[in-house]
Amino acid sequence: MSYLVLARKWRPQTFDDVVGQEHITRTLERAINKNRIAHAYLFTGPRGIGKTTTARILAKALNCLDSDKPTSHPCNKCISCIEITDGRSTDVLEIDGASHRGIDDARELQTNIQYATSGRYKVIIIDEVHMLTKEAFNSLLKTLEEPPANVVFVFATTEPDQVPLTIISRCQRFDFRRVSPKLISRHIRKIAKNENFDITDDAADFIAIRADGAVRDSLSMLDQIFASEPEQIDVELVMSLLGVVPVQSFQRIAESVGSKDPSLALTELADLLEHGIDPLQIGKGLVEHFRNALIAKSNAMDKDYPNYELYAKIASARSLQDLLRIMRVLTDSYNRMRRSDTPRYIMEETSIYLALIDDVVDVSQLIQTVRSGDFDTPVHREKVSQSQKPAPQVSKRAAPISQTDEQKGIFNSQKPNIEKQRSASIPDESSDEEKLPDDPKERFLTVLMSMHKAMAGLLKHIEIILDDRRVLLKFPESMETVREELMVNSEQFKLLKQSAWKAFGPDVEIDLVREKNVPQKKPLNKENSNIPEQVEEILNIFDAKLEG
Repeated sequence: MSYLVLARKWRPQTFDDVVGQEHITRTLERAINKNRIAHAYLFTGPRGIGKTTTARILAKALNCLDSDKPTSHPCNKCISCIEITDGRSTDVLEIDGASHRGIDDARELQTNIQYATSGRYKVIIIDEVHMLTKEAFNSLLKTLEEPPANVVFVFATTEPDQVPLTIISRCQRFDFRRVSPKLISRHIRKIAKNENFDITDDAADFIAIRADGAVRDSLSMLDQIFASEPEQIDVELVMSLLGVVPVQSFQRIAESVGSKDPSLALTELADLLEHGIDPLQIGKGLVEHFRNALIAKSNAMDKDYPNYELYAKIASARSLQDLLRIMRVLTDSYNRMRRSDTPRYIMEETSIYLALIDDVVDVSQLIQTVRSGDFDTPVHREKVSQSQKPAPQVSKRAAPISQTDEQKGIFNSQKPNIEKQRSASIPDESSDEEKLPDDPKERFLTVLMSMHKAMAGLLKHIEIILDDRRVLLKFPESMETVREELMVNSEQFKLLKQSAWKAFGPDVEIDLVREKNVPQKKPLNKENSNIPEQVEEILNIFDAKLEG
């Protein structure tokens, strides 16, 4: 007898043998026991999870001769069960929807179901039913709705969305699920033990994860490993025989992200390519690796998940926003690689980009940083280090002025040291007034910038004029809330007066007036006109840019 592959040798023969689909098998068993047998079923779900197998078991349950009526536990010993198992029963007709998809095939099927059966039921199993043409579906409608009393249709498909609703509405639909890695791993260890092979738990877990929920795929991989007649099956052997990239290689590439040293990632990448690993496999593996790290970062990964420690290590070193950004980069690169004739070059480009990538700073965090006056961020520290200029000698920066009622009252959260600023702002005849701009508005803002950068950034959008010895700050109607708050906040108002004294002399007065029908101010940056001005100002302060 010729060799029988594991996927066929270990195909389930009863409902109890089906792995991971108890929600379906239990329902079918109860329906059979209570004689509530439908005339049409629709089995949907991914490949290799038991749709066609369950359809065959249903056929045996309906026609088992060991019982005088349909039974939920077929004997698998009577003539009917054996013939159905071997695929030679005249009462069970299996049709491939991809090769028998036309209206002529549908008409021939309608003719065949009129013939008498040797058993209780004639079971029509159509695999990949979504491949039938529209005309073939329409031809089956009447027969499907009112078939002969002893005919049962079972449709199986991986793409239920392509099956017409008129067909679905005439069927009982059962959605098969991907099988969990734990159940597949347990099934693999059971088969290995019966086949007299020694397999480690880690190796079985690795195969189960690679199967991605498909039991048949796991058995195909296991069959390939058994063919090498190994003394013991461990993870290293599985990776070697299946041509899978070791997870440690992905980990080394992951550790090079943000290192500013592209050679680390390129060296590891070159080593994998020299061992014949396909660049597409590397790209897909990196997407999967960082996806697992993202799940671990979200606290949604079981601690007994294979290589959990490695994923947790990446998760602890990076923020959730960083991992999301890296995932977007890798996913985009993988899609480009699939369409390219030179996927290696794209993989190398991506490795360099990831090595040079900076940490993500959320816009809301930047806004909060400006509000709190704490500019001690990595971006700011790097900018100061490069310029080698000391920070402005201001004791504390106050919160930025908001133009919304929601942010009203934020001036009270920060109180600059007015006494120190007063002494610093008293004009000195020997000071460098000559360096201040001649334009009154620019002159005032330059002084205010050195004392309160956030306030100066906002006031540059209003009209500022010098009328004799009076400085007028004209606020448009849209900034009336800001004007009122500056007037009632004595310390902030004193700060404006200090700036005016230093810019124009100690005898000037300052007035905050309301101006109607002020023309709308233009965006700060024409290229970023769709970005809110407050956000753009924050980006300018930190010399940053938006990603994604």
